[in-house]
Amino acid sequence: MLFFVVVAAMPPQFLYWDDLGFLERARDPIQLDYGHALYVPTLRGWRAFLSLFDFTTEEYAAKMLSSIFAAFVFVLLWKRLERTGLATTSAIALSALVGTTPFFWRQTGIVEPTTPTLAFLLLAARAAERYGEARTLGRAIALVLFCSITFGYHVVSVLALPWLVHLAWSRPRPPLRHLLVPASLTLALALVLTLARKLSVLATLFGYWTGFLPPFSSETLVENRAEGWTILVHGFPVLLVLGGLGIVLSAARKRFPRGLVLGLPYGLAFLFLGAPKVGLLLPVSVSLGLVAGEAFASFERRRPLALVGELLASAVLAFQVGFGLVRAYDRAVTPDTLQESATLMAGGLPKGSLLLAGPTAHHVLWFTEVPCVALPNEIHSAPTRPDGKKDVIALVREVARRMSPSYERVYLSSEALDYLVWRWNADPTTLSLDAEGTIVVRDDPALYLVPLAIPKP
Repeated sequence: MLFFVVVAAMPPQFLYWDDLGFLERARDPIQLDYGHALYVPTLRGWRAFLSLFDFTTEEYAAKMLSSIFAAFVFVLLWKRLERTGLATTSAIALSALVGTTPFFWRQTGIVEPTTPTLAFLLLAARAAERYGEARTLGRAIALVLFCSITFGYHVVSVLALPWLVHLAWSRPRPPLRHLLVPASLTLALALVLTLARKLSVLATLFGYWTGFLPPFSSETLVENRAEGWTILVHGFPVLLVLGGLGIVLSAARKRFPRGLVLGLPYGLAFLFLGAPKVGLLLPVSVSLGLVAGEAFASFERRRPLALVGELLASAVLAFQVGFGLVRAYDRAVTPDTLQESATLMAGGLPKGSLLLAGPTAHHVLWFTEVPCVALPNEIHSAPTRPDGKKDVIALVREVARRMSPSYERVYLSSEALDYLVWRWNADPTTLSLDAEGTIVVRDDPALYLVPLAIPKP
């Protein structure tokens, strides 16, 4: 718990793309987030609550919220592991190993819905178990409520449905009348959207998310497999070993590890889609922890083996905590280079002009007042080329043409050009760039703004 407190107390020196994107949406009192419908309102409510105590630093407040939910995840996972048969000390150790692994603790200090999603997922799992124990209407309502909240924090949580159904499945079967609970909730949401004239947002949501789906190919599968393995090895190596050992022990006893039902759908989704990386792979780490807990619970009665396991877990945990604190401190004191670049670009942009930026765009929008279009946000609506890839050059032309009547000139940043090349393998020489009008804002590392030559209608 002290680990999460320390991480929460460190200032958010370095801010990421998604951090600022969520903070920007939270400033708007009515803006929705397509994939995280409940997270942005949570940020607004949390900020309003802290403002009562004159705590108004938005970045710091949002970071604290992630750490608080991380602490809830730690406690909920600890209690869940206890229910598998692990002793309290072993359950705490394994839960702490999950919470202090690099892939998890990184989420405790940034502005993302990862930790609240996991917290409510574990609450939904407990509600599913309770509904499996007794088919009461109250427990059915609790299950649907926690599932809905989980899906509201992150849309990819629908992949946890097989696990939740597995936990709730027992004799007798659920009464058909209990299906009225999810049906009533769905109708109520549809009615609210209709009255608010927002029903069309569902079609927009579908189009928004399908725009992120990569073209299916054998090359994509190979790339995703390699990237996923790299994240597993560097993001939670201890859990990978413990979870693999748990699978082997379960297979030796001819038992299927129930925790694996959680990780399999997420792992397969990452293999085919490759994104969102954290949203798909972090539940896999929790799944490995659950699998390890189920397998090791049978060793609790063998005291010599249990003692060796506790000593090894304590040593690894001490290393992970120390490593995590050092890395969290390094990140907290590392200057935000993107903020520096954003400030320089904003200062170099001529008055009355528009900036098309890449990964620095949200920093420009958050820390400055110059007009800016975040090209990475627009990519999902880019047309598709005959080879199935995004035609990002056509997208840039279209954005510039659409926005040019409102501005004297449209400039493309050098970091946006770099982004189009390394991320989308685009050829920027096919753009109509006015090289003579280039504005150099920094020599080393090079940072410049180049105007687009847009033909007048």
